[in-house]
Amino acid sequence: MRFGIRSKLIITLLAATGGVVACMYLVMQWSFNQGFTNYVNTQEGERYKQFASVLSHKFQTEEALLGLKDNQAGWKRILRSEFGPSHRSPPSGRPPFGPPPHFMNREHHRVGGPPHRRGGAPEPFLLDADKSVVLGRPEHIDRLSLFPIQVADTTIGYVGQIKGPKLTGKLDLLFVEQQTNAFFVISLAMVFISFFVALPISAHVVKPINRLSSGTQNLIQGHYDEKIEDERGDELGLLAKNFNILSNTLEENEQSRRRWSMDISHELRTPLAILKGEIEAMQDGTRAMTKEGIESLHEEVNLLTRLVEDLHQLSVSDAGSLNYQKQRIDAVEILKSALVSFKSDFDKKGIELTLDEQLASQAFILGDAVRIKQLFTNILNNSLRYTDILGQMRVTVELKTSDLNEDVVVIQFMDSSPGVHSDELDRLFERLYRVEHSRNRATGGSGLGLSICRSIVEAHFGTINAQHSPLGGVLITVTVPCIPYIS
Repeated sequence: MRFGIRSKLIITLLAATGGVVACMYLVMQWSFNQGFTNYVNTQEGERYKQFASVLSHKFQTEEALLGLKDNQAGWKRILRSEFGPSHRSPPSGRPPFGPPPHFMNREHHRVGGPPHRRGGAPEPFLLDADKSVVLGRPEHIDRLSLFPIQVADTTIGYVGQIKGPKLTGKLDLLFVEQQTNAFFVISLAMVFISFFVALPISAHVVKPINRLSSGTQNLIQGHYDEKIEDERGDELGLLAKNFNILSNTLEENEQSRRRWSMDISHELRTPLAILKGEIEAMQDGTRAMTKEGIESLHEEVNLLTRLVEDLHQLSVSDAGSLNYQKQRIDAVEILKSALVSFKSDFDKKGIELTLDEQLASQAFILGDAVRIKQLFTNILNNSLRYTDILGQMRVTVELKTSDLNEDVVVIQFMDSSPGVHSDELDRLFERLYRVEHSRNRATGGSGLGLSICRSIVEAHFGTINAQHSPLGGVLITVTVPCIPYIS
């Protein structure tokens, strides 16, 4: 039989409450019995103390008191005189030294006699001044409570009281039984109260768990728009908030996956459609198989090859399989090499390409020279594609200390118009995202270059971001940690 969380919670609360109540019941029962027994013994001790005072008035010397050892009849008369008809029990009537407490006289009113403990309360012991037993059993002397018999500040003997270890009087036992029953009823009431309190508490706890379970089932079925109320301020409320965050993340990932699939299919379909059309035209004879036609086919194949290669690099980067051969390299020298490679292309478009190398002549980092050059190449190629003719491309390098108190190299690429809307700056590094919406491959590229740049920078524990350029275009900032140079 399987129990739900609510049943387990109720059983746990009841078990805990029952255990506590049982312990309280046993402790209170023991404490009451001990306390009540001590209370009765103390009350009787007061009577023995008064009896010792009576003996001090009857006997003025120790010798007279010790004479009772040979005068058993006299001792019995004194007991009957002070404690009533039975010399083995406390008084049955009103003693000369004051009325007994109501519970001490309980059985006298009912049956004409005093209360009894284990066959009757033992008679008082009589001891001499040296605490030797005169009347009584010597083996019980270690259990006696002694009350001195004093005459003119001189102790002539002692009255001994044996404290009863257990109550046997009928009214005493009846009173104890009543208290025991009361404790038991209170304990049961506490358990029932705990049960009825546990019901709403368990419902309050289990309700959000059920909502989370239902929401999880909806997520499993693909309903990523599922949301759960998170107004609670406890751990379950935090769990609901985390669930909603997970739901939003899954929904965004699903939308991104669909967008990604559509964009990839579009990017692959375009060059394939062009290739198919031109080849079919050549097959039908509507277009001659000339050198220009072959070059056009070759260009489309190159575009398709670059797109597939970019997709492959992104996929292996996501899987953590992108191979990096890191070593100590000079980022400035690699940057200069990339600029030299693009110099002629920028000149053909009339774009002025400059490098401010006075800020940092050397910047040593721990990185892969091939990937770092690919980073610079993608950024420069992106700027070359989008920057208007007769524009500018300015590159700066600077060494700084980051907020984490570490040396970093900051490389900025700023170009001239056209610029990018503020809402699109953060999306420049998304896969297959291009600012121009015509999806013209001749001007827009594949939309993967800057995504690859972000993967490369993150693999070197750096950051990359885009801002508005002072020249009117886009400012891309690359920050990578430096390492000290050892010559």
